[in-house]
Amino acid sequence: MKRSARARFLLLLTASLSLMWACDQGSRAPSESAYRPKVVFVLFDLSASTEPKDTRARYLQGFQKVMDGLQPGDWIAADAITDNPLARSTFPINEALIAPYNPLVDNPLTHQGKLKKQKEEIFAKASEMVLHQKEKFTRTKILDSLLLAERVFSTYPRDREALVLFSDMIEESEHYNFTQEPLTPQRIAAIISTEKGHQRLPDLKGVQVYVAGAASGTYRRMTSDRLQQIENFWREYFKACGAEVRKERYGSALLEAPK
Repeated sequence: MKRSARARFLLLLTASLSLMWACDQGSRAPSESAYRPKVVFVLFDLSASTEPKDTRARYLQGFQKVMDGLQPGDWIAADAITDNPLARSTFPINEALIAPYNPLVDNPLTHQGKLKKQKEEIFAKASEMVLHQKEKFTRTKILDSLLLAERVFSTYPRDREALVLFSDMIEESEHYNFTQEPLTPQRIAAIISTEKGHQRLPDLKGVQVYVAGAASGTYRRMTSDRLQQIENFWREYFKACGAEVRKERYGSALLEAPK
């Protein structure tokens, strides 16, 4: 074989091998992606104390951030915090996002379009739940609603788990009333011990917690000392459940969403 012919042959062989390698990488991309799927459970506090329009509008602004952070392969579920969440739970939002993009079978524009449409439909369901509730609730059983979170995370296992609460975080039930409870460190420890003793402490090990709406609604005029006591309670409570709520993830608005 002449040198020039041999050079062309080697060049063609190198190009062919490079193309085969690229195709192989493309075919394995969906399953070997570095992205770790997550499940996000959202709870909307729909009690009377959160009825002001600006509070509910802030809920939906935060939920839009949650939707923006969802990726193909994630799971999203949502329900309401009411006067009896364990009996009233219907999980009006409860679905997996479309499968990750596969270059071997998917058209990129079509795949993006499907994802966009699915997110819009989910957001519409959330808007209906938040803005057009059919009943009014005077009690707020946040603690009971967190038992729903345990169910969601055990039912839909993913690499990562996030809990987002759009709530003023004021528990008002037959057991506790945070508008009156003296939430001292001793009282906080006693409440957590009682919940644990009655097997009402959910298993939220490894869950990342986000709170948006704290100190909002009709209780926004509470003293800073009272609000700090309430925040201290939830930090200790989630710690006892095995979850994590960072300082920057607890406040009146959602600064960042699970990504």
